[in-house]
Amino acid sequence: MGLADDGEIPSNVIYELKDNVNRTNKILPPLTMGKVSSSLQSDGSFAIQAVDIRRGKLILEGAGVINNSKLVGVMDDEDIAALNWLNGNVKGGIIEAVQHGKPISVEVIKRTRRKVTTELNGDHLTINVKVAYTGRLSEDWYGKENSFEEAYLKEIERIAEDEVKKDVKKIVYKLQHEYKTGVAGFYRYLENQHPKFWGKNKQKWDEVFSKADIN
Repeated sequence: MGLADDGEIPSNVIYELKDNVNRTNKILPPLTMGKVSSSLQSDGSFAIQAVDIRRGKLILEGAGVINNSKLVGVMDDEDIAALNWLNGNVKGGIIEAVQHGKPISVEVIKRTRRKVTTELNGDHLTINVKVAYTGRLSEDWYGKENSFEEAYLKEIERIAEDEVKKDVKKIVYKLQHEYKTGVAGFYRYLENQHPKFWGKNKQKWDEVFSKADIN
């Protein structure tokens, strides 16, 4: 392997870049060969971080969606952030929103809970995802409210939550209707919670996933 323009070994640079996952939610978690092999043997799909060169520097930007060893789509940074929220993989970053026409920023601290349940109504699947995070108000340009009042902070919490839900709904739509593959790994919960149904339908998981209700 050669050197980058600044003399760095590219593989070392990429390895160091993954550390930014604690500062931004727009980078996928590291993907090992073991995880790739497991995905290919189960539902056959996964998302892999893309690497680009900008001004002679290696950067992590976007991701490829792989299904059955084929590239079926490309996600941008916003898609990656939404997928990380869906999977509970956010370890840091900022939620940007608007309140009363003024920008606000909420810093993500840590995940406190994630629960995924699956329900069956005949052959129709419903997937319920609950993810909880702690955060703090880091920037607020609306000057008519007291940022220390509990009621005001609850309003900020609701606004930030609605912003995340909006983004997650967009990536769910893409996964189900554009890529038609479940890179979020929900098959694992179906396999554990409804093994008979999974055993009967694992060969057509993409179809089952694409028609599922995801809440």
